[in-house]
Amino acid sequence: MYIQPTGLVRLVAALALLATLGGCAGMTYQYTNQPAVPIGSSLRLNLDADVAADQNRIYIQNQMIVSKAQIDKEQMYCSVVLREYQKAGKPQLSVTPGEFKVWRVRLYNDFIHEPTIYANNDDRYYFPSDGIDFRTEIHLKSSEQPNVRALTCTEHRGEYKYHNTYPNRSNFEAVLGDFVSLP
Repeated sequence: MYIQPTGLVRLVAALALLATLGGCAGMTYQYTNQPAVPIGSSLRLNLDADVAADQNRIYIQNQMIVSKAQIDKEQMYCSVVLREYQKAGKPQLSVTPGEFKVWRVRLYNDFIHEPTIYANNDDRYYFPSDGIDFRTEIHLKSSEQPNVRALTCTEHRGEYKYHNTYPNRSNFEAVLGDFVSLP
């Protein structure tokens, strides 16, 4: 048996929908003020470097190009990310100075591994998380260098150093120095 909604039920449903939408519209997103650069702006990479074998990134820390093995995870570091990996026998991938359009800024974090508890009949073993990497990723476009995908900065935090801030403009400038000119 189908019961047709009455005018009162429709009115209540409409008011509930408006209240929900109005509440969401009034909320402020906690990361609104954190993007490192505005979307649609241009930035300049002042970098002339080759990508190491079996990598798709050029790593930078303390205003110097470093290898992946040289990164000090206790300090913030950045990387220029390419769309493909440098493979043996293939032409050398590199990044040269140029202008790039910012089309997306992404803030995210990821656990290095989740905390784990192992238990047996005799004992329990707790392995805490190695921490979280907080990352800001600036997605880039350039017709001259279409293989350059993004510029990222990462800050690793130990298990109890979590807070909702991500690498911002001043972090990018401090880590990259003259390698980047932000808008």
